[in-house]
Amino acid sequence: MKRVRQMIALLLAATIVSFSAVPAGAAEQTASGSRAVEVSTAGNVLADATITCSSEDSDHMANGEPTGPIAYLVDGDKSTRWAATSTGSQWIKFDFGEPQEIGSLIITWEAAYASDYSIQISDDDAEYTTVFHDTPSSKPDETPITIAQTCRYLKLTIDKGATGYPCSIYEMEVRDAGNIITALEDTTAETVIGTAPVLPEKVTATYADGKQSDVKVTWNPIPASNYNQVGTFEVLGSVSGTNLQVTCVVTVNPADESEYLRIAKKQVGGRVLAPSADYADEDAVAAAATEIAQEKITLGDTVANVSWVEDRYVLTLTNGDESWTLDPFTVSLPTERDEAWWTKRTPSIRTTISRMRRSIPSRACWQRRKNCSRMRMPARPTWMQRPRP
Repeated sequence: MKRVRQMIALLLAATIVSFSAVPAGAAEQTASGSRAVEVSTAGNVLADATITCSSEDSDHMANGEPTGPIAYLVDGDKSTRWAATSTGSQWIKFDFGEPQEIGSLIITWEAAYASDYSIQISDDDAEYTTVFHDTPSSKPDETPITIAQTCRYLKLTIDKGATGYPCSIYEMEVRDAGNIITALEDTTAETVIGTAPVLPEKVTATYADGKQSDVKVTWNPIPASNYNQVGTFEVLGSVSGTNLQVTCVVTVNPADESEYLRIAKKQVGGRVLAPSADYADEDAVAAAATEIAQEKITLGDTVANVSWVEDRYVLTLTNGDESWTLDPFTVSLPTERDEAWWTKRTPSIRTTISRMRRSIPSRACWQRRKNCSRMRMPARPTWMQRPRP
């Protein structure tokens, strides 16, 4: 019996030793099912700067998130956040120790965001220059704010909070010039009358380092009246991270292909004026008229052709399998004599005729004057006197 008790005691001791040999970290991992992951802050120059602020709350848990100290602002973990101690104006200042090139700045706001804030830079911590100011009506997204400056001090000034709580920020990050957009490439789109156009989701952006990439674009709303008529119109769009705007030129085509011919006929008309009289023959004039007629056509793939047939010019418009002919087609080719006569003579002749009409009384007017005894009758012009029988 005594031996049995000893064996039981040995088994209990072995069990206790095996449990105590499990590392504390492993026990925590088993209990929680996950392990904390460290987030690298490499590349963010704010993490290496000396940070001061107007206020910082004590380290505590709020809504399950570590909250309070200014160090949380640049720890690379967006589950921790800095929080002010009051709802009044606040500021956060970064001292890089020496001039630092700042490309763009990203601020990840908590729900208690600022409704009026600005970004300022300085070289001496005395005179600051405002490089960005915003008064958002909703929580800003993580849009890079273009700075594109070299400075020693970078300062975030919060003038007003948007909620009744002290302002709070998850993370602040500085990016280099490779993230500064310097240009956006305009684009085009097509639709048919009565149908809202489908605009491109992305446009080409050019960065300060010369590289290009496709970025997402947000287009302005399009009124229905813009695409309810044949023609073209422009739509403006914006891209996150820049104040530059991009333009999309939308062409509204007719719903029926045959409408292209009707529009082309109206645009070309029944006559064109060739720009010069210095042509070798009728075929050269027809070639010049063809070019002019084609320039007047702005929609579709309608092709214009003017040809000299026997003794006249003929216009042919072709779109796909359909065509239309105007025979004859008037091609005006003014000469120097014609231009001089119309520009110098025509106005004076018209003016003379107009003056004559105003100055010479009509036959009825003379008759009324003759019947009026109180009116002195002027001498009647000879050319108005009727010959006596």
